[in-house]
Amino acid sequence: MAAKLYLDENITPLVAQQLRRRGFDVSSAVEVGMLGKSDEEHLEYASHNSRILLTFDTGLIPLATKWTSEGRHHCGVVISKEVKMEKIGELVRLCSRLLSQVQLKNMVDVVLFLQQFKLGHSS
Repeated sequence: MAAKLYLDENITPLVAQQLRRRGFDVSSAVEVGMLGKSDEEHLEYASHNSRILLTFDTGLIPLATKWTSEGRHHCGVVISKEVKMEKIGELVRLCSRLLSQVQLKNMVDVVLFLQQFKLGHSS
């Protein structure tokens, strides 16, 4: 199954719009009425809707780890460095690479950093 992405409220919905123009299935917290929700609620929403959660919030790392240790599953959490509005194109490019390279089934309970999808980056 192709990976689908959910952007938490800290990431502008412009990123979702740009990614959809490139053919990806992406939604944002702003678009689905999730503003002001807790990290746990964002993770629950993403998981319930079979979406990888993209965030700038490193606080989701311990939450995702806690879920896994409790036997709860999520569809993946991707952490990005915070990006200023004038650099949104870079965020869109990295997300495009992520969505082109991963499958949803391989992201279950995985936490990774978006910057590892930069060209020339070796894992």
